[in-house]
Amino acid sequence: MDQIEKLRLEYFIFFIVRLVTIIIITSAIVLCVLNKNSISFKNEVFNNLLFYGLIVIFGFTELLCVYDFFNYCKDFQAAKNSEFLELTGTVLKFAKNQNVDSGQQINSIPIIKIIDSDEIIELKVNGLTKIGQTYKFRYLKHTKMSVIISCEFVDKS
Repeated sequence: MDQIEKLRLEYFIFFIVRLVTIIIITSAIVLCVLNKNSISFKNEVFNNLLFYGLIVIFGFTELLCVYDFFNYCKDFQAAKNSEFLELTGTVLKFAKNQNVDSGQQINSIPIIKIIDSDEIIELKVNGLTKIGQTYKFRYLKHTKMSVIISCEFVDKS
């Protein structure tokens, strides 16, 4: 499976996961509202606090998921038709370092300066990148999901 197909597969998996998450959270909100009077503790204040607390938590989580899902919807046609944007850029630094506690550092969100412009972009890369190296990426505009197509190694010796 080539890099583009891996990116498409990853995109559609995340798309489905986000859709299912929205459905589950919406169902949880509906169940809370429908069963408000079914859960009763002796303290009415605690009942209201629990009910409204759950609604606020589920509602906030729902808004975050819907916002994220809209970005996936915007990229749906591009992913379906394999119409990815392409750029060549140099990695300046990393926005996030994952798995630092395990001793293995995974820099999956590089901040990249695009060659031939002063524009800087942050991509979610499923691959190893190093600061100062120049790469060619294919990515989706709204989700910023990307893969490395090629790398230009620079000898610093």
